[in-house]
Amino acid sequence: MEEKIMIDVEDDFIVKHVLVHIYNGSGRLVEKGEASIIGDDLFFTYTTQRRNVKWMGGRIEVYAADMACNMVGAEMHLIADPQKTTV
Repeated sequence: MEEKIMIDVEDDFIVKHVLVHIYNGSGRLVEKGEASIIGDDLFFTYTTQRRNVKWMGGRIEVYAADMACNMVGAEMHLIADPQKTTV
């Protein structure tokens, strides 16, 4: 099952590439690929190839590069919403 990840990336000039790495809760790289802009969207979109069933405790790393190949990265840790978790 594919899932879409929307990424807001800004630059003073033009963002050329956005790479996405997805890790599961064990720290294993599940997949990686390039995000793209579809049509006139303001966000880059990455569509996963498979569902990450062991997402809790995992992370998503995003790397963006501009026309001059300056690169910056960001990381988001995936945690469960305690209000929606059942025991």
